[in-house]
Amino acid sequence: MFAGTLLSKPIQLLTNVILARVLGPSKYGVMGLATSMAVTLSLVASLGLGDAMTKFVAEYYRRDEKRGSRYASVIMWASVVFATLLFTTLFLTQEYWRAFVFPAEVSSRLIGLCVFLAFLNLVFALLSGVFAGLQLFKELTILSLLQAVSMALLALFLAFYSTEGALLAYVCGAGVSIIWGVMKLWQFDRRMLLPPGLHFFELRTVIYFSAPIWIGYFVLSPVVTYAYALLANRPNGTFELGLFSTAIGLRTIVTILPGVVGIVISPAIIQEAGNHGQHAAYETLLKKSFLSLLFLTLPLFVLFMFLADFVFLIYGRAFGGAYRLFAPLAASAAIGAIGAPLIVVMTARNRTWWSLGFGIVKSVILVLLALLLVPSHLSMGLSWAFLVSETCFYLIAIEFCIGIGILPRSVRKVFYSAGLAVGVTLLLAMTLPNVVRWIAAVPVSTGLAVFLVRWYPSLGTWLSESLPNPLRLRAQTILGFITNSA
Repeated sequence: MFAGTLLSKPIQLLTNVILARVLGPSKYGVMGLATSMAVTLSLVASLGLGDAMTKFVAEYYRRDEKRGSRYASVIMWASVVFATLLFTTLFLTQEYWRAFVFPAEVSSRLIGLCVFLAFLNLVFALLSGVFAGLQLFKELTILSLLQAVSMALLALFLAFYSTEGALLAYVCGAGVSIIWGVMKLWQFDRRMLLPPGLHFFELRTVIYFSAPIWIGYFVLSPVVTYAYALLANRPNGTFELGLFSTAIGLRTIVTILPGVVGIVISPAIIQEAGNHGQHAAYETLLKKSFLSLLFLTLPLFVLFMFLADFVFLIYGRAFGGAYRLFAPLAASAAIGAIGAPLIVVMTARNRTWWSLGFGIVKSVILVLLALLLVPSHLSMGLSWAFLVSETCFYLIAIEFCIGIGILPRSVRKVFYSAGLAVGVTLLLAMTLPNVVRWIAAVPVSTGLAVFLVRWYPSLGTWLSESLPNPLRLRAQTILGFITNSA
């Protein structure tokens, strides 16, 4: 899992660099709008069942394989059937809605690829949910890596056929990984893929759980696409959206390592938070996850914030101004990475309706700020809108979780300290002279990592245990030296 993520994420970033350099800012902006629309459609069509897949498989399969596989089959077939009907309707009626999202020059073929990519995104999410719930992290890693490699190789050839070719590379890459995932799941337990029959109790239970998640997707996900469309339809908007898309794509580099922890520990938190879980183990997992995310996010965040202008040279001269957008977007990604367990906690403790309410507040803030800032500040205004709305969501969520007792109070200090560090780093990255910022990048990042390990001694043990066996002994030696040295 560790090695796979370290490979797949850089490959995805490399694919984005290839597409950006070949397409240029304006066409890459249209590409960003199309992929955002595909993500939105896949989330809306999923009925919230993608999240339910991980929860119900993780909670039931190890204790009752027959019941766990039945839940997986019900979720899989309900999602796929509904999505097929919805996406077919959208494709056939595109003339009635496309003008509200896409610029006039976008072709119907690109709309069709966008809709089909949405369907493949949904199936990929379902397969990922199954593998995560079963804790088959090797298979989950291969699934993600296969998708990333396929997209990168196809992008080398298809990107030269403009935006449609680039989107086709995404479609084919997702298709290759899905075929492998279905074959692997069929070998593991084919009952998860076979039609479930009439199991109304399981379907009712799943829908009751997923309803607030789906309403959240239906209400919240289109907000991001709306913000993209708002920017794209401004004068020179597709160019600005191209710059924004490179910045928001590169910010994922801050979340590569935290993403590993999130994928690995989320099913365990859900399992221990359920009716059959242990309270002591649940609190230990929460403390472990927050501290690990803190360590894996902040040093990397500092490094890339201070060196952002160098990093963006890989995109070419046409994207030279994109690094200024990176600072607020990377800060929002860091806050989201550190606060990721909050969403898992609310899901595990059946507080999804509250999570929906907080998400609505976040979306309202994003829309209001986008309407206020985008007309005059374009992509920079949208970047700050993302940061403010994301920060508000996690501040509300952590106070709620602590207030109702589903999160230990000790987490508050960790989270707010991390938020303060993110804010200070953002301020320094925007105000320090370039030369000072470049020279300080590596020492400050390294010093922060050492400080965190010494301040939280147990963190070194947890981190070394999460590494692959070939790296574990060396990591224990290094972390032990840092912890015990004077």
